[in-house]
Amino acid sequence: MSGGSVPALQAEELSRSYSGRTIIQNISLSLKEGELVCLLGISGAGKTTLFNLLSGLEQPDTGRVLLNGQDITGTPGQISYMLQKDLLLPHKKVADNVALPLVIRGAGKREARERALSYFAAFGLEGTQDKYPAQLSGGMRQRAALLRTFLGSRGVVLLDEPFSALDALTKREIHRWYMGMMDRLSLTTLFITHDIDEAILLSDRVCVLSGQPGQITAELTIQPPRPRDLSFSLSEEFLAYKRQILSLLEP
Repeated sequence: MSGGSVPALQAEELSRSYSGRTIIQNISLSLKEGELVCLLGISGAGKTTLFNLLSGLEQPDTGRVLLNGQDITGTPGQISYMLQKDLLLPHKKVADNVALPLVIRGAGKREARERALSYFAAFGLEGTQDKYPAQLSGGMRQRAALLRTFLGSRGVVLLDEPFSALDALTKREIHRWYMGMMDRLSLTTLFITHDIDEAILLSDRVCVLSGQPGQITAELTIQPPRPRDLSFSLSEEFLAYKRQILSLLEP
């Protein structure tokens, strides 16, 4: 993880209301380069609203968003945002699906495809470029979606429950793989999960979003360095983190 003084992603005092109802209020958050932070909270706490503000899809009522020190508030296309479903286009081949963010940014189709293909081996997607999404397993579809997200990013990605649709064994494999890719590519990741075990296993920090309106009410630093093996998830230290988070999430 980089020790640079400028955060990769910073949210300052973000608030957002709809129809007179405040959804989130005065949320501040900072991520260092290469850090993975989990956002935990009950449904309706404002996690998706926060992601919409961070990604520039919506304008906050107050506050601002900084990417590597640059104000990008309300400017879409600066931070990649991957939703729970992979949203691969069924009529496009995998290579063309993955290259889409580059085309949207103005690259020619051939150039975009070539650049995307240069990452296929690293992302474990060799041999899939001319297949269609329906021909891939759930884990492979998720890898393709994550590569597409990476190609559309500037080093920071927002992931909304990216692994929740996978079975337990595939999820474990994708966890290990994504941790390796994060380190290899110096990716900074903020992701939403409802899985407390997943949050503790993967995160550098866990932020709890709760209340009406939603606010970050607690932040836990997970001490053992990443990557963490399964033996950690059976340890007393892991269970202590889990008990603490469960108590913080209680209404």
